[in-house]
Amino acid sequence: MFSKELQELDQNTVIYMIDELQDQLDNANATISEKDAQLSQKDATISQKDATISQKDAQLSQKDATISQKDSTIADLQAKIKELEAQISH
Repeated sequence: MFSKELQELDQNTVIYMIDELQDQLDNANATISEKDAQLSQKDATISQKDATISQKDAQLSQKDATISQKDSTIADLQAKIKELEAQISH
């Protein structure tokens, strides 16, 4: 009789410990899911910022091309001015 009660007490303790571990596991899984959601949100924000940076890089490249074209035009005009000055001085 006494042994049977101890056996039942041990079994109840095991069940209680398993329930406690399951609660801890559930809490850990909930925390992981929450962190995963936060990471996904941050990944989306980073992707959006990367797209903005790429767009700005493209704009800068376009402006660099425009500046190069204008530099070339200025160089051509300066050469023509020198030619005209040379013609006037002869």
